[in-house]
Amino acid sequence: MPLIVRVVCLVLVMLSITSSAPAKAFDQTHQLFTDVLHKYMSRGMIHYRQLKEHPEGLNKYLDTLSKLSEDEYKQFSDNDKKAFWINAYNAMTIKNVLAHYPIEGKITWFPANSIRQVVGFWDEDHFPVLGQNQTLYSVVHGKIRKDFHDPRMHFAIVPASVGALPLRYAAYTGHTLDEDLNALTWKAVTNRKFVQFEDKENKVRLSKIFAWFPLDFMAPVGFGKKRQLPPNDSAVVLDYVLKLLEAEGKPHQTKPDVQVIYMPYDWSLNDADRE
Repeated sequence: MPLIVRVVCLVLVMLSITSSAPAKAFDQTHQLFTDVLHKYMSRGMIHYRQLKEHPEGLNKYLDTLSKLSEDEYKQFSDNDKKAFWINAYNAMTIKNVLAHYPIEGKITWFPANSIRQVVGFWDEDHFPVLGQNQTLYSVVHGKIRKDFHDPRMHFAIVPASVGALPLRYAAYTGHTLDEDLNALTWKAVTNRKFVQFEDKENKVRLSKIFAWFPLDFMAPVGFGKKRQLPPNDSAVVLDYVLKLLEAEGKPHQTKPDVQVIYMPYDWSLNDADRE
């Protein structure tokens, strides 16, 4: 057999082996993202300056999100899917901050370093995920809220701001997600940044996060399952908080006419290096 023919045959065999090799399964531990968080986080904040200089790990993780096939994703458990989108949102947010860092805006009603200074931060910057272009807005409203109806997820997604709960030092995984979300939600309702009872003044102060997504808290407290007048938003979120406290053996009594006040949200960037 002529040498050129043998070489062509060998190349064809190699191509056949390569094309028939099964695709590597998606890493459900999200270890690449955990590595980034371990390396560039301190005190629940991100070292954006350092990460901007060395974004390779974050880019590699985002690349895995883009290459995951829809067929493989459909085989995920519900908790695996929830963990996937929580991590996707947080990683996309960090990447978007890096694209604009350092943020030095002039809108007076937001902190100068806030993502609220960046026009289109949520709905104009696109990321390939599952073979489709996604924005932060589409992830929250088209995936997290639409597909899962789990209000606990609101405490896990962090819009690069001090007003949210701090990022975890590890990515979320489906294996421990329920336990992690329960712990995170309890941390929120017992944190004065999220809930403050002022019984003498007959007031309850709540984080703006509750005000932004009140309908998401309806089902967990039973609204919509019984015949009654539609509750107002404040009644929904307050009932959610009170039921959680009661379930954990720490009930808190409020008067029927208690006033719910939503506290200002701190949009300052969760920057570990801010002065």
